[in-house]
Amino acid sequence: MPTRCANWPEALAAYIDRKRNEPFAWGVNDCCLFGADWIQLCTGLDPAATLRGTYDRALSGVRVLEKHGGLIGTIQTHMEPLGFKPISQGFAARGDIAVRDCGNGDTMGIMLGDSAAFVGKDGLLFAKLNDGAEMRFWKI
Repeated sequence: MPTRCANWPEALAAYIDRKRNEPFAWGVNDCCLFGADWIQLCTGLDPAATLRGTYDRALSGVRVLEKHGGLIGTIQTHMEPLGFKPISQGFAARGDIAVRDCGNGDTMGIMLGDSAAFVGKDGLLFAKLNDGAEMRFWKI
């Protein structure tokens, strides 16, 4: 399993603050790159290395996801070979990756404790873990 940088709690807080009001943009600040940028910052590994620059709008972004079997398939193809393994909610902790439907299909976010941050149209959205939504998790 990859190792997190020594200052990851501070790095996560700064990353969330920086992204808090950044609007959604395909290929720049979408859910996949939000999660991948955090993973790269935290571990030095970039699960989106082969995806960056391959899409810049909804149509090309959806095609990239469909090529890999949707968001979950994309995560399995690009994160799991780097050592980021799926875990149950009981083992999910701050800094791990979470996936849930935020109203427009699955989206990738980052665990912040009892909630997770996700990229929204005008900035980050925060969702409680106990709101009844089905979620999946990966250890970072």
